[in-house]
Formats: sequence, C-alpha cells, structure tokens
Amino acid sequence: MTSLLGWRRRRGADLPARVSALQDAAVALTGRVPEPLVDRVGEVVARAGQRTALGPDRTVVALAGSTGSGKSSLFNAVVGFDLALTGVRRPTTAEPLACLWGADGSEDLLDWLAIPRVRRVARESELGPAPKSLRGLVLLDLPDHDSLVTGHRQEVDRLVQLVDLLVWVVDPQKYADAVLHEDYLRRMTAHGAVVVVVLNQVDRLDAEQRAACLDDLRGLLERDGLADVPVLAVSAATGEGVDAVDRLLERAVRTRRTATERLAADVSALGWELATAAGLSDAVQEAGEPLASATPGSAEEGLVDAVASAVGVDELAAVAAATQLRRAQDTTGWPGRRWWRRLGPAGSESPGEQVLALAVSDATPVVSARVDLAVQEYVRAATRGLPGGWARRAGDAADPARGVLVDQLVARTVQVAAAPVPAPRWWSVQRWLQVLSLGVAVLGLVWVVTLLLLGVGRGSAPGAPALGSLPWPGVLLVSGAVGSLLLSLAARAVPARWGARVAADVRRRVRDEVSAAVGPTVVAPVREELVARDTAVEALVHAVG
Repeated sequence: MTSLLGWRRRRGADLPARVSALQDAAVALTGRVPEPLVDRVGEVVARAGQRTALGPDRTVVALAGSTGSGKSSLFNAVVGFDLALTGVRRPTTAEPLACLWGADGSEDLLDWLAIPRVRRVARESELGPAPKSLRGLVLLDLPDHDSLVTGHRQEVDRLVQLVDLLVWVVDPQKYADAVLHEDYLRRMTAHGAVVVVVLNQVDRLDAEQRAACLDDLRGLLERDGLADVPVLAVSAATGEGVDAVDRLLERAVRTRRTATERLAADVSALGWELATAAGLSDAVQEAGEPLASATPGSAEEGLVDAVASAVGVDELAAVAAATQLRRAQDTTGWPGRRWWRRLGPAGSESPGEQVLALAVSDATPVVSARVDLAVQEYVRAATRGLPGGWARRAGDAADPARGVLVDQLVARTVQVAAAPVPAPRWWSVQRWLQVLSLGVAVLGLVWVVTLLLLGVGRGSAPGAPALGSLPWPGVLLVSGAVGSLLLSLAARAVPARWGARVAADVRRRVRDEVSAAVGPTVVAPVREELVARDTAVEALVHAVG
C-alpha cells in the first residue's frame, strides 16, 4: 500500500523549512525571473499556511475526470449510497459535492475550499454508520474538467490547486484525452506522491483489452513524467477494484500526511519552475557548489591592477618620484643648484602641475578603452560558471560605471600623485649644513680676495691669522668648499632612495583609490549576482527536497 500512495520521496516533517527556503529563493530571484512567478511563491506560501492551520487532521481527496468517466459513480461506490445523484443533472456534475467522514471541525476547511453548504453531506450523521477507518476523510466529487461550461472548468482548476490527494478517473474511451494529459497530468510531474489514476468501467473490457488498455495508460503516464503514479482498474458498476480505492483512502487518512505531501509537492514544483526560469536547474539538480565564495580573489586583484595601469599608475609614480627627486636634490644638494633652477625657465612650474599635465594628457579614449577591457575581463573571470543570463546581468550592472569610473579615477589619482610629501627632518639639517659650508667657503674667499686687493701697490698682501702654518682665509675657503662637496656627495644616494619610496607609495595609494572606486561600481554589482545565485541555489536545493 505504501507504493500506492507514493510516500517514497517527500518528507512532510520539513515542510516549514522548505516553505521558508522557497521564500528565500524568491527574494534572491526577484528581478531575475518573471514577476508573476515570484507572485506565485507568495500564493503557495499563503496556501501552505492556511491549509496547515485548517483541519490538519482532515484529508481532502478529490475525484476528478471527464464527462462520462464514471467518477460520480465511483464517488457513490466509496460513500455507499447514490449521493452524487441528489440534485445533480446527469450526466454532468455542475458543482463540487463533499462527503465528510467526521464532520466536526471541517466547516472552516470546507469554507476555505469554497464548497457550498448545500453541497456538504456528513456521511455518519445523515447516512448511518460509516467505517471508522475513514474518519477524517473529506471526499469531493468535482465537476467535469472537459465540460463546455467555462465555470465548471474553472472550478476544477481551482480545487485541483487546493485538495490533498487527486484521484483522476478515466474510462477506456477517454483515457488518452489530450486535455487531461496536457492541461493537468503533465503539469503535475512533481505531484506523483499525491496523484492516483483510476481506470473505471473495466467491466466493459475482456482480459486482453483490459491489459492492453492499462499498458497504454501507463505508457502515457510515463510520457507525462508520472511513471510511478499508481493505476487502479475499477468498475464502479460492479464494485470491482473499489476495495483497492477504499484501502488507498484509508491509508491516506491513517497517515494524515497527504496534506503535507501535497503542499510539499507544490513547493517542489514551484521551486523547479523558479530554477528553470533562472537558468539554475542544473545547479539545483547537482546541488551545485557556491560560486561567490569560490571566486578567486585574483580576479579582483587583476581588475585593480589592470585599471590602475590603464589610468597610468606607473607614469604617475615616475613623475611623482622625479618631482620628489628634484626636491630632494634641491634641498640636500649644493644650494647654488637650487638657486640656478629657480632662475631658470622651468622654475615657475610646480611638481603638482607637472603631474596634472601628465594625467590630463593621458586621459584619452585609449584609457577608457583599457578600463572597459579590464572590466570585461573581470566580469568574465568572476562569472565563470554562471548561466548566460546571470553573466549578462552582471556585465550590464557593471557597464554604466565604466564612463564615470575613468573620470573619477583620473581626478583621484592626480590628487594622490600631486599630494605634498612631508620631507624628513634631517633634510633641514643637511640644508643648513650646506648653507654653513658654503658660507664658510665664501667667507674664506672674500677674506683672500680682500687681502689680495690690499696688497696691490704694496708689493705683498698683508699678513693673515694662521692656524698653525695655515692661514685662516685659506682654511675657511678650502674647508668650506670641501665640506660642501662632501655633503653633496653624501646626499647623492639619498634622493634615489627617496624617489623609489615615493614611487612605491604613489603606486600603493593609487591602487587603493582604484580599489575604492571599482568596489561599489564594478565588483559589488557582480558579487551581488554571485551571492544571489548562491543564495537561490542553496534555497532551491532545500525547497525542492
């Protein structure tokens, strides 16, 4: 009997978790799948909450079928009375009819099912004793799904979405009806656990015809994706096979899991629809690994490197280093050099202006093209493994940022490269030592020249104080000149190291600026798609069960 009811796949105990997972998937996929599909998630969630709250100990079974299939006769056979004939114009069932085994507590459930009160019958109170094994059963006789009356078809469609167990009653003449298979059975692939097919009127067939008919029906169901759905051979007229239907209903009532199984099937079916619409069905089928956490950090590092190179980080660093190199040489080197440069034609151009001129000259369409290429390469690397639609959305999300990105980065990197760099304190000491040395040498030179001028016409220069055997004017001149020369030579290695340090610092700060710029404009939109994909896949894996 377990095989008849198909309790093989769905686990009702985790229904709340699966409903929650379906909601999470819908949130992650909002804007990425058609809006009506997301709206249907809300409907399924609401229906699950309502059905769980209403008559949790009741099992709603519907007999559905086409005109003349004999579903009303089967309904009467199960009930034990010709109940379906009361107030019904034959041969078409116009309104659903409900028979309740144990009416207490069923009113709210029947109101939710929108079964007219005049179409509700309590099996025990009105029709005498009934088997206790069916207590909790609500059996519905639905209108004919192929009725020419539009309202009848709409009522069937409505109740098919709500009942717990569907028993499709077919006859030997119409079991292959295209409407039944295409509009109903083929759309219930995920509901195999709560679908049963009954071939009625088998008393009209001989043994060979019955076997052929059942084989053909099972083949059609297999093509519908319902190969495991139980198929029962019944004759409501003779009572053959009705006991199998009774046992099936008793099993459904006893386990009290049919409602949960039906809701779980709804969640699973809608989960697969979401997965298919989002292009994630393969990932869900394989319980795919997350992509966001697996995305190599080198992709973002490569993006930062490529964009920094595109905006001229090496050139900016070189100019900034050269500017600081000249500054270091002017500060720590021979003062005369600094004074000469100030008198030269380039003396009016500041280091910041040089850097700005370079940056502006490089802010060409070539730079924009290189940034575009870097962004495209990053998107391709980061979205590897994503379905095409997701990769396109990621690229589209990052695309509007490219034009703004170049303008922002040019301005920011120029500011970084042109920013003043604090000079080390010892530079001042070096500069004043140079001034002092030069002053001593000048003092000695002036002294020597003065003595020479005083000796003109006298035949010899006046004497000068001496340091031992060395006259002070010569000592001052030589020591000052030598001291200035030694200080200049000692300082020659300093500017080179200082320039390298400045270049490295500019590169680091430019990369920081690039990283800060591409983060919200390029990386974040792409990562949002990756995270949404991961969240959706994880949620859908749980939802479909």
